[in-house]
Amino acid sequence: MNWYYAANGQQVGPFDEPAFQDLVSRGDIQSTTLVWHSGMNGWAPLSEAGPASTTLTAEPAFFCSECGTRFPSDEMIQFGAARVCANCKDRFAQKIREGVTPGEVRHYGGFWIRALARIIDSVLLWVCFYVLLVVFGGWTSALRSGATRVFSLMFVLQWGSAALYEILLISRYGATLGKLALGLRVVTARGDRLPLSLSAGRYLAQLVSSATLSIGYIMAAFDPEKRALHDRICNTRVVTN
Repeated sequence: MNWYYAANGQQVGPFDEPAFQDLVSRGDIQSTTLVWHSGMNGWAPLSEAGPASTTLTAEPAFFCSECGTRFPSDEMIQFGAARVCANCKDRFAQKIREGVTPGEVRHYGGFWIRALARIIDSVLLWVCFYVLLVVFGGWTSALRSGATRVFSLMFVLQWGSAALYEILLISRYGATLGKLALGLRVVTARGDRLPLSLSAGRYLAQLVSSATLSIGYIMAAFDPEKRALHDRICNTRVVTN
C-alpha cells in the first residue's frame, strides 16, 4: 500500500508503509497532516485516516534541551521535564551535579576574545605599574638603592598590582576591565559570582597554566565549555553577557 501526504499545497509520495512510518517517526508528518492511500475515500488528517493507519501514530516532535536537535522519543532520555539526546546526556548530567539550572543556555567566551581581554588588562596594568613606581619614590631614588633593590621593587609592585587588580575586580564585579569591555564574566559552575577566596585561588591557578608553556591557556580553544586549565582547577567558567 502506497501513502501520500500534503505539504505546502502539494501531493508528496508515494511512500510504502515502512518509508511512511519513518516520516511519521521523524515528525515530518504530524497527526494533523493530510494523508491518502488507495483504500481511502478522500484525503484526511493522519489521526482520522482509518484502520489502515492504526500503526502509524504521529508522535509529537521532541527536541534535545542541550543541542536543540529533534529526535524520536525512544532515542532520548528524560530528566524531569527536560529531554536530552544520547550525545548530550553526560554533559547534561554534569550540569545537574554542578547545580546548573536545567535548560539554562550559556554562551562561553572563546580563546581569542579572552586573549584580547588579557591584552587590554596587560596594557592597563603596565600603566598602573609605572604610576606605582612614581608613587613609591620614582626611578631616580630607586636607582640610587642599587640594581638588586630596583628589580625586587619592580617585581613586587608588578606582581602585587596584577594580583590585586584581578582578584578584587573579579570578586567584586565578576570581571576585569578588559573582560567587562568585551562583555565577559567569570562565574562558578552554578553561574554565581566568585567569592574573594575562589577569585584568589583562580589567580594563583593561572601560574599553573603559565608553567605549562601557556598550554593551559590554549586548552580554552578546544574545551567544550572554553575552560582553560585554571578554570578546570577551580571549576569556573568564562561566559558572555
